[in-house]
Amino acid sequence: MSVKMQSEAVNLIAAYIQAQRGRMLQLLQQLVDIESPTDHPEGVNRVGAILKRELLEAGFQVQVLKESAYGDHILADYEVQGTPRVLLMGHMDTVFPLGTGWKFTMDGERAYGPGVIDMKSGDLAALFAFKALQATVGVPLSVRIFYNSDEEPGSPASRQLIPGVADGVDWAFVLEPAEPDGHVVSTRKGVGIFRFQVTGRAAHAGQEPEKGINANIELMHQLLEAARLARPEAGTTVNPGTIAGGTQPYVIPEFAEGAVDVRVQTLKEQQRIEKAFQALPASQVVPGARLVVTGGFHRPPMPETPGTLFLKDVYGQACACAGQAVVFGGSGAVSDGNNIAAAGVPVLDGVGPVGGRLHSRDEYLELESFFQRTVALATSLYLLGGKADAAGSGTFS
Repeated sequence: MSVKMQSEAVNLIAAYIQAQRGRMLQLLQQLVDIESPTDHPEGVNRVGAILKRELLEAGFQVQVLKESAYGDHILADYEVQGTPRVLLMGHMDTVFPLGTGWKFTMDGERAYGPGVIDMKSGDLAALFAFKALQATVGVPLSVRIFYNSDEEPGSPASRQLIPGVADGVDWAFVLEPAEPDGHVVSTRKGVGIFRFQVTGRAAHAGQEPEKGINANIELMHQLLEAARLARPEAGTTVNPGTIAGGTQPYVIPEFAEGAVDVRVQTLKEQQRIEKAFQALPASQVVPGARLVVTGGFHRPPMPETPGTLFLKDVYGQACACAGQAVVFGGSGAVSDGNNIAAAGVPVLDGVGPVGGRLHSRDEYLELESFFQRTVALATSLYLLGGKADAAGSGTFS
């Protein structure tokens, strides 16, 4: 693919997005103004209905994957025979509870509202990147879009579906927002949540303390032991985040519990932590106390692979064609990209718009990035469609 062809294509794509700015903002306001916390399926499904309508109008085959505890997921396919397939991933739920009264607003350079950056603007960037290709240079590869309904609490239902969604996919882009400094995410840590539960024996703290087994003391020792497993130099953090135990200060506590967040850079570190936590119940400190450790890693690490490096090269070239600067880096936060990577698909994450203050009343979107990142994604898909080797290890012709 010649430089001239690339330049002509990106000009057409950019012109289309420029013409669609009003429509993109209109749809963004519609989505943001729908309250769609994870635990409100009705709201999530209203977001899904709008996205489904847009996908059907664009020629996708759309499936609504029903859920009982959460909103329904949207899975859409646009098949171009004999071409590689790319997956674009987003989520429709937000962390904001019902009744905030917070609506979409703009101040010229930024937009605000619940989910405006995490990640309703990213959902639309995926849709309009496809539409830009369809309306200009043509769609050169098969496109699958998956919008799930339960990402914020860790995709408890949809993470079971991701291996099937990723089946037959050559590459993936996750439209989570870029990091606050604008960098695209090429590697993410894995995360696990572990719960420590200690059973002791209640007794009067003054009259018969010797008959009690202090669950609080055992829990504190065990959480300190867990914290010692952190290896900051390897990117491993261990955070005992919650502690609860006892009923009254004059009662030897019979039960105590805590929760620990663990983040790791590599599968090797994940396995080390898992093995160490499994051994903790045998390292009793308070005689008679009993520890049970439950939980585990729900998002494995997302490491850089040869496929990731290839996607970085493609995306970097697309940004250069579009006159945009791009920087790649890691993130301590997690996303569905972790699970896509675990399914064996090369993935580039954080290719959505730029913003900040996620999960707060100050959440914002840098408006210009909404359009720029859509152009960059569309150009990346165009370049991938011109790639002869679908394995993702070669170079452009």
